[in-house]
Amino acid sequence: PVAQISSIRQIEQTGFDISYLVQDSLSGVSSTRISIALDAGFSNILYDQVFSGGSRTVHFATAAPPEKLHVKLDAEDVAGNAATPRVIEFVVMPLPRILAPMAGEALSRLPYLVRGLAFPNAQVALYLDQALVGHATAAADGSYSHSLPAPLTEGTHTLHASASYQGSTSGAGTAVAFTYTRPPGPDVQALFGGLPLVANTALTQPGLLAITAQSPVGVARIQASVNGAAIYSQTYANLPTATASQFIDFAQLPNGAHTLAITATDADSGQTVLTIPFALDMGAPPAPAITAPA
Repeated sequence: PVAQISSIRQIEQTGFDISYLVQDSLSGVSSTRISIALDAGFSNILYDQVFSGGSRTVHFATAAPPEKLHVKLDAEDVAGNAATPRVIEFVVMPLPRILAPMAGEALSRLPYLVRGLAFPNAQVALYLDQALVGHATAAADGSYSHSLPAPLTEGTHTLHASASYQGSTSGAGTAVAFTYTRPPGPDVQALFGGLPLVANTALTQPGLLAITAQSPVGVARIQASVNGAAIYSQTYANLPTATASQFIDFAQLPNGAHTLAITATDADSGQTVLTIPFALDMGAPPAPAITAPA
Protein backbone atom coordinates (compact mmCIF):
# COMPACT_ATOMS: atom_id res chain seq x y z
CA PRO A 1 0.00 0.00 0.00
CA VAL A 2 0.92 3.68 -0.39
CA ALA A 3 0.85 5.62 2.88
CA GLN A 4 1.30 9.29 3.64
CA ILE A 5 0.75 11.67 6.53
CA SER A 6 -1.27 14.43 4.93
CA SER A 7 -1.29 16.94 7.80
CA ILE A 8 -0.51 17.53 11.46
CA ARG A 9 -2.44 20.33 13.08
CA GLN A 10 -1.61 21.71 16.50
CA ILE A 11 -4.53 22.77 18.72
CA GLU A 12 -3.11 25.11 21.34
CA GLN A 13 -0.28 23.51 23.37
CA THR A 14 -1.30 19.92 24.02
CA GLY A 15 -3.77 18.90 21.29
CA PHE A 16 -2.92 17.55 17.84
CA ASP A 17 -4.92 16.32 14.86
CA ILE A 18 -3.00 13.91 12.61
CA SER A 19 -4.54 13.08 9.24
CA TYR A 20 -3.20 10.29 7.06
CA LEU A 21 -4.05 8.64 3.75
CA VAL A 22 -3.41 4.94 2.94
CA GLN A 23 -4.36 3.44 -0.42
CA ASP A 24 -4.00 -0.02 -1.99
CA SER A 25 -5.61 -0.65 -5.37
CA LEU A 26 -4.94 -4.40 -5.43
CA SER A 27 -5.86 -6.31 -2.30
CA GLY A 28 -7.02 -3.38 -0.17
CA VAL A 29 -5.74 -1.93 3.10
CA SER A 30 -5.77 -4.28 6.07
CA SER A 31 -4.48 -2.08 8.89
CA THR A 32 -2.67 1.12 9.69
CA ARG A 33 -0.62 2.05 12.73
CA ILE A 34 0.11 5.49 14.14
CA SER A 35 3.01 5.86 16.55
CA ILE A 36 3.93 9.14 18.26
CA ALA A 37 7.11 9.65 20.23
CA LEU A 38 9.21 12.43 21.70
CA ASP A 39 12.41 11.10 20.09
CA ALA A 40 13.38 10.11 16.57
CA GLY A 41 14.27 6.59 17.71
CA PHE A 42 10.73 6.05 19.06
CA SER A 43 12.01 4.83 22.41
CA ASN A 44 9.77 7.27 24.31
CA ILE A 45 6.36 6.37 22.88
CA LEU A 46 3.47 8.67 23.75
CA TYR A 47 0.85 7.09 21.54
CA ASP A 48 0.59 3.84 19.58
CA GLN A 49 -2.64 2.68 17.98
CA VAL A 50 -3.62 0.21 15.24
CA PHE A 51 -6.65 0.95 13.07
CA SER A 52 -8.42 -1.13 10.50
CA GLY A 53 -8.88 0.27 7.01
CA GLY A 54 -7.21 3.20 5.35
CA SER A 55 -7.59 6.93 5.92
CA ARG A 56 -8.64 8.87 9.00
CA THR A 57 -7.82 11.75 11.36
CA VAL A 58 -6.46 10.88 14.79
CA HIS A 59 -6.74 13.30 17.71
CA PHE A 60 -3.93 13.11 20.23
CA ALA A 61 -3.33 15.06 23.44
CA THR A 62 -0.26 15.30 25.64
CA ALA A 63 -0.16 15.95 29.36
CA ALA A 64 2.44 18.71 28.95
CA PRO A 65 3.49 20.80 25.95
CA PRO A 66 6.32 19.03 24.05
CA GLU A 67 8.95 20.78 21.95
CA LYS A 68 8.80 18.22 19.14
CA LEU A 69 6.76 15.21 18.14
CA HIS A 70 7.85 12.34 15.90
CA VAL A 71 4.97 10.70 14.05
CA LYS A 72 5.29 7.36 12.23
CA LEU A 73 2.72 5.79 9.94
CA ASP A 74 2.84 2.06 9.10
CA ALA A 75 0.36 0.24 6.87
CA GLU A 76 -0.26 -3.29 5.62
CA ASP A 77 -2.54 -4.59 2.87
CA VAL A 78 -4.72 -7.66 2.93
CA ALA A 79 -2.00 -9.70 1.23
CA GLY A 80 0.45 -8.91 4.04
CA ASN A 81 2.56 -6.40 2.12
CA ALA A 82 3.87 -3.53 4.23
CA ALA A 83 4.07 0.06 3.10
CA THR A 84 7.25 2.06 3.45
CA PRO A 85 6.99 3.66 6.93
CA ARG A 86 6.42 7.41 6.89
CA VAL A 87 8.06 9.45 9.66
CA ILE A 88 7.58 13.16 10.25
CA GLU A 89 9.24 15.38 12.83
CA PHE A 90 6.77 18.03 13.93
CA VAL A 91 8.06 21.13 15.72
CA VAL A 92 5.45 22.26 18.23
CA MET A 93 4.61 25.95 18.04
CA PRO A 94 5.42 27.56 21.42
CA LEU A 95 3.33 30.19 23.12
CA PRO A 96 4.10 33.68 21.80
CA ARG A 97 5.83 36.02 24.20
CA ILE A 98 5.59 39.75 24.77
CA LEU A 99 8.96 41.35 25.43
CA ALA A 100 7.88 44.98 25.53
CA PRO A 101 6.23 46.33 27.53
CA MET A 102 7.65 44.38 30.44
CA ALA A 103 5.48 43.30 33.34
CA GLY A 104 4.78 46.28 35.59
CA GLU A 105 6.14 48.83 33.14
CA ALA A 106 4.64 52.31 33.26
CA LEU A 107 3.75 53.83 29.90
CA SER A 108 2.94 57.47 29.25
CA ARG A 109 3.27 57.88 25.48
CA LEU A 110 1.19 56.47 22.65
CA PRO A 111 1.45 55.01 20.11
CA TYR A 112 3.68 52.40 21.73
CA LEU A 113 5.52 49.68 19.80
CA VAL A 114 4.72 46.29 21.32
CA ARG A 115 7.50 43.76 20.63
CA GLY A 116 7.66 40.01 21.12
CA LEU A 117 8.75 36.55 19.97
CA ALA A 118 6.63 33.87 18.29
CA PHE A 119 6.96 30.87 15.99
CA PRO A 120 8.84 31.93 12.81
CA ASN A 121 6.53 33.29 10.10
CA ALA A 122 3.44 32.79 12.28
CA GLN A 123 0.48 35.14 12.27
CA VAL A 124 0.31 36.79 15.69
CA ALA A 125 -2.90 38.17 17.17
CA LEU A 126 -2.48 40.79 19.91
CA TYR A 127 -5.09 41.31 22.62
CA LEU A 128 -5.48 44.31 24.91
CA ASP A 129 -7.62 43.56 27.97
CA GLN A 130 -8.92 40.43 26.17
CA ALA A 131 -10.03 42.44 23.10
CA LEU A 132 -8.28 41.95 19.75
CA VAL A 133 -6.36 45.10 18.78
CA GLY A 134 -4.28 43.94 15.80
CA HIS A 135 -2.23 41.36 13.94
CA ALA A 136 1.45 40.99 13.08
CA THR A 137 3.53 38.51 11.10
CA ALA A 138 6.54 37.07 12.87
CA ALA A 139 9.84 37.31 10.99
CA ALA A 140 12.10 34.35 10.22
CA ASP A 141 13.76 34.81 13.62
CA GLY A 142 10.37 34.89 15.35
CA SER A 143 10.38 38.59 16.20
CA TYR A 144 7.19 40.60 15.75
CA SER A 145 5.94 44.07 16.58
CA HIS A 146 2.69 46.00 16.54
CA SER A 147 1.90 49.63 17.30
CA LEU A 148 -0.49 50.11 20.21
CA PRO A 149 -2.49 53.19 19.22
CA ALA A 150 -4.15 55.96 21.21
CA PRO A 151 -6.48 56.54 22.92
CA LEU A 152 -6.10 54.43 26.03
CA THR A 153 -7.73 54.94 29.41
CA GLU A 154 -5.50 55.56 32.38
CA GLY A 155 -4.84 52.65 34.73
CA THR A 156 -3.71 49.03 34.55
CA HIS A 157 -4.05 47.03 31.32
CA THR A 158 -3.00 43.59 30.08
CA LEU A 159 -1.55 42.41 26.79
CA HIS A 160 -1.33 38.85 25.51
CA ALA A 161 -0.75 37.22 22.14
CA SER A 162 -1.72 34.05 20.32
CA ALA A 163 -0.23 32.65 17.11
CA SER A 164 -1.33 30.56 14.16
CA TYR A 165 0.65 28.87 11.41
CA GLN A 166 -0.54 26.66 8.56
CA GLY A 167 -3.73 25.69 10.36
CA SER A 168 -2.11 25.22 13.78
CA THR A 169 -2.83 27.42 16.78
CA SER A 170 -0.63 28.12 19.79
CA GLY A 171 -3.20 29.19 22.34
CA ALA A 172 -2.93 32.30 24.49
CA GLY A 173 0.48 33.34 25.74
CA THR A 174 1.20 34.73 29.19
CA ALA A 175 -0.44 38.10 29.78
CA VAL A 176 1.71 41.10 30.63
CA ALA A 177 0.25 43.78 32.90
CA PHE A 178 1.32 47.42 32.52
CA THR A 179 0.07 50.82 33.60
CA TYR A 180 -0.71 53.82 31.46
CA THR A 181 -0.79 57.45 32.58
CA ARG A 182 -1.94 60.09 30.14
CA PRO A 183 0.96 62.44 29.32
CA PRO A 184 0.73 66.16 29.95
CA GLY A 185 -0.80 67.97 27.01
CA PRO A 186 0.43 70.98 25.03
CA ASP A 187 1.01 74.41 26.53
CA VAL A 188 -1.93 76.62 25.54
CA GLN A 189 -2.30 80.40 25.50
CA ALA A 190 -5.32 82.44 24.42
CA LEU A 191 -5.64 86.08 23.39
CA PHE A 192 -8.80 88.02 22.68
CA GLY A 193 -8.50 91.29 20.86
CA GLY A 194 -4.73 91.04 21.29
CA LEU A 195 -4.88 90.80 25.09
CA PRO A 196 -4.42 87.70 27.31
CA LEU A 197 -7.76 86.05 28.02
CA VAL A 198 -7.97 85.20 31.71
CA ALA A 199 -10.78 83.93 33.90
CA ASN A 200 -13.71 86.29 34.49
CA THR A 201 -12.61 88.78 31.86
CA ALA A 202 -15.42 91.17 30.93
CA LEU A 203 -15.85 91.38 27.16
CA THR A 204 -17.67 94.39 25.79
CA GLN A 205 -17.27 93.98 22.06
CA PRO A 206 -16.61 91.36 19.35
CA GLY A 207 -13.02 90.40 18.70
CA LEU A 208 -10.48 87.92 17.38
CA LEU A 209 -9.75 84.84 19.48
CA ALA A 210 -6.13 83.76 18.92
CA ILE A 211 -4.87 80.43 20.29
CA THR A 212 -1.28 79.17 20.46
CA ALA A 213 -0.44 75.58 21.41
CA GLN A 214 3.08 74.14 21.81
CA SER A 215 4.25 70.56 22.33
CA PRO A 216 7.65 68.82 21.98
CA VAL A 217 5.93 65.83 20.34
CA GLY A 218 3.83 67.99 18.04
CA VAL A 219 0.34 69.48 18.17
CA ALA A 220 -2.27 67.35 16.43
CA ARG A 221 -5.51 69.27 17.00
CA ILE A 222 -7.01 72.46 18.46
CA GLN A 223 -10.70 72.79 19.31
CA ALA A 224 -12.68 75.59 20.90
CA SER A 225 -16.26 75.94 22.12
CA VAL A 226 -18.45 78.45 23.92
CA ASN A 227 -20.96 76.98 26.37
CA GLY A 228 -20.35 73.57 24.76
CA ALA A 229 -21.10 74.73 21.22
CA ALA A 230 -18.15 74.29 18.85
CA ILE A 231 -16.72 77.43 17.29
CA TYR A 232 -13.40 76.08 15.98
CA SER A 233 -11.73 72.76 15.11
CA GLN A 234 -8.55 72.19 13.16
CA THR A 235 -6.06 69.32 12.77
CA TYR A 236 -2.32 69.85 12.32
CA ALA A 237 0.60 67.79 11.05
CA ASN A 238 2.09 67.39 14.55
CA LEU A 239 3.58 70.87 14.53
CA PRO A 240 5.79 71.97 17.44
CA THR A 241 3.78 75.22 17.51
CA ALA A 242 0.27 75.50 16.15
CA THR A 243 -1.87 78.63 15.98
CA ALA A 244 -5.59 79.14 15.50
CA SER A 245 -7.76 82.20 15.14
CA GLN A 246 -11.50 82.77 15.05
CA PHE A 247 -13.48 86.01 15.01
CA ILE A 248 -16.31 85.93 17.56
CA ASP A 249 -19.14 88.44 17.25
CA PHE A 250 -21.26 87.09 20.15
CA ALA A 251 -24.39 87.83 18.13
CA GLN A 252 -26.22 84.78 19.51
CA LEU A 253 -25.17 85.22 23.13
CA PRO A 254 -26.96 87.29 25.77
CA ASN A 255 -25.08 89.40 28.25
CA GLY A 256 -23.96 87.51 31.34
CA ALA A 257 -21.69 84.62 32.30
CA HIS A 258 -20.35 82.22 29.67
CA THR A 259 -17.55 79.67 29.35
CA LEU A 260 -14.90 79.29 26.67
CA ALA A 261 -13.23 75.85 26.46
CA ILE A 262 -10.05 75.23 24.43
CA THR A 263 -8.77 71.67 23.92
CA ALA A 264 -5.32 71.02 22.45
CA THR A 265 -4.22 67.45 21.64
CA ASP A 266 -0.66 66.36 20.91
CA ALA A 267 0.69 63.54 18.75
CA ASP A 268 0.86 61.17 21.74
CA SER A 269 -2.81 61.76 22.69
CA GLY A 270 -1.88 64.08 25.54
CA GLN A 271 -4.55 66.72 26.03
CA THR A 272 -4.81 70.12 27.65
CA VAL A 273 -8.26 71.56 28.33
CA LEU A 274 -8.24 75.26 29.10
CA THR A 275 -11.55 76.45 30.58
CA ILE A 276 -12.04 80.22 30.80
CA PRO A 277 -15.21 81.71 32.28
CA PHE A 278 -15.95 85.20 30.98
CA ALA A 279 -18.65 87.85 31.28
CA LEU A 280 -20.30 89.37 28.27
CA ASP A 281 -21.39 93.00 28.67
CA MET A 282 -22.22 94.40 25.27
CA GLY A 283 -24.35 97.53 25.16
CA ALA A 284 -26.73 98.23 22.34
CA PRO A 285 -25.14 100.23 19.53
CA PRO A 286 -26.13 103.92 19.38
CA ALA A 287 -29.17 104.78 17.27
CA PRO A 288 -28.31 106.11 13.82
CA ALA A 289 -28.40 109.91 13.51
CA ILE A 290 -29.27 111.88 10.37
CA THR A 291 -26.89 114.74 9.92
CA ALA A 292 -27.81 115.87 6.43
CA PRO A 293 -29.74 117.59 5.26
CA ALA A 294 -29.75 119.95 8.20
